[in-house]
Amino acid sequence: MNYATIALRASKASMLQNLSILSPAPVFAAIMAMHALDKRIPGGLDIQGVGLIHQNAQPWIEHLEDKGYVENAIVQRRGAVLFDSASDPSANPMQPMALADLEWTILLACDRAVEPAAIETALLTMRFAGGVIDARYTRVRCFDDMKAALRRVRSGFWIDDASDLLVGPGDPMAALLQAQRSAPWMIPANLGYALLESPVDRKGAREALPHAFAEHMIGLLRYTPMHQVRDTISLDTLWRYGWDADQFLVTNRPGVSLSDACSSSI
Repeated sequence: MNYATIALRASKASMLQNLSILSPAPVFAAIMAMHALDKRIPGGLDIQGVGLIHQNAQPWIEHLEDKGYVENAIVQRRGAVLFDSASDPSANPMQPMALADLEWTILLACDRAVEPAAIETALLTMRFAGGVIDARYTRVRCFDDMKAALRRVRSGFWIDDASDLLVGPGDPMAALLQAQRSAPWMIPANLGYALLESPVDRKGAREALPHAFAEHMIGLLRYTPMHQVRDTISLDTLWRYGWDADQFLVTNRPGVSLSDACSSSI
């Protein structure tokens, strides 16, 4: 097994987990970006798992004056073209969003040899959760041993899937809120999608692939200081993706079994 660490900074990454939840933890986007990276590298990396280490997050906030007071508001973007021929620029179409600058370290476990230059070149043609990857701070290092790779990550918070805390007979949303109140560094995040219908051919579908409407699967993340978990991290605790019946998920929980194909019951 070969290992690589990617020191990465992204500007204006999305914090929008769904229309009700914001958190600077684009875990689903990060995992799928690494597997997209795998396909961009000539010959591929054959990624077997992904580790996520949070270093810093800075939300995009603007300060608006209202009746003499300075108020903080999330930065919103508007389109460049007026909507319905309106003359007021505030009528420009606006997409709900919440942005942040992120600094993460990503650990890759690969079956094939890793070349840092190839990874860096491919990364700079990609987006990270919709944000722009900063070439000045992108650094890739390769290792033959996971422990050696983790020793080079001197600080940060290891990100785990703690969604098992939401399982039970009660209301899962109440369990999510209680989990955040009872322990520090617990935040909600989108960890996948559940099909609302069987995939079908649709006009305008991306790359002409079968399309299906889906809903977010909100889970719970646990952030733990690296010095507390460094010695417990293994290949079994890295993030992976796959299907659980008609739900497409990412997780790093060892006891969760995911398959390569959807078994829709819709």
